[in-house]
Order: sequence, then C-alpha cells, then structure tokens
Amino acid sequence: MTAAELSIGVRVEVTRKQVRSALWEERTLAKTYGIRGAIHVFPAAELPLWMAARRARAELQAPQDARRLSYTGLRPEQMSELVEAMSEALEGCNLTLRELGEEVVRRTRAWTAESTNVAWISG
Repeated sequence: MTAAELSIGVRVEVTRKQVRSALWEERTLAKTYGIRGAIHVFPAAELPLWMAARRARAELQAPQDARRLSYTGLRPEQMSELVEAMSEALEGCNLTLRELGEEVVRRTRAWTAESTNVAWISG
C-alpha cells in the first residue's frame, strides 16, 4: 500500500481491501499527482477539478519548470517524448514503475535507457 493509500486510513475508517477495490475495481477513487506534485488519492468524480488545478499551477510555474528541466539535462522535446511514451504505455493497463520504465525505453530512442538522471528509474 502506498503512502497515499495509507493516508486515507488515517482520515477514514477503511480497510486496505476497500481502498484497493475503490481504486482498481470500482474506480471510485483515482491515484495521481496532486497540485504540489505528490501522489494523492482523489474521489474519481473530483479528478477533473484537481487536474484543472494542476494545469493552472503549471502555468504559473512555467519559469521554474524551465530551470528544473535544465537541471535534469533534458531538452523540452525529450520531455515531450517521455510524456507521450508514458501515456501510450499506460493506455488501458496498469504497470509497475519498472515495467513502465522498460516500456518507455522500448517506445523511445536509446537515450532514455542511457539517462543517468536520478529522477529516471531504470534497471
């Protein structure tokens, strides 16, 4: 169980099985990044609202994000390629972080496998 899933148990009396069922079977909960970039669990019906908040925040943070991108050593087109590959890899399936990394490398050019950036998990 992730920290996001555990945080629900602190606030609401719920079992691990109920949380997992709501996430992966009933789809009444959604797990994604919140507005500060941390993983959160949201009611699925509220997901569009939270994603709109993330977009609004992203627009305000564009200059800071450009500096962060520069720090990672990635060019904007590389980041776009990574995001596109992740989106395609996750279409209709659930992958572990390792499986996602392997699938992204398969879908992109070799530079993704050679990255030494600590934010990119491989192997």
